[in-house]
Amino acid sequence: MRRFVEAAQLKAPQLICHPGGAKVLDAMEVALDLQKGTLRDEREVLRSYGNMSAPTVLFVLERALQRGLRGSAILSALGPGFTANLLALEAVYA
Repeated sequence: MRRFVEAAQLKAPQLICHPGGAKVLDAMEVALDLQKGTLRDEREVLRSYGNMSAPTVLFVLERALQRGLRGSAILSALGPGFTANLLALEAVYA
């Protein structure tokens, strides 16, 4: 993830993840050295809708935008056969 952030030249990006499950979110917070509870939008979407596969991340993105997401973000989705996808975003409002 760090190499992706550097290559995309992002500064302090917000992380928007596919919530594959509570254990996945816990592991991501530990692996990425995030404070516990950082992935709150992901946990709320998981509670409300469950894991709807990789597109679940779009529900998380919607919540982040409603909260006023601004600046750099990384969209992270997990897929079948353990595929991981990353997308750099810049949230800009006119």
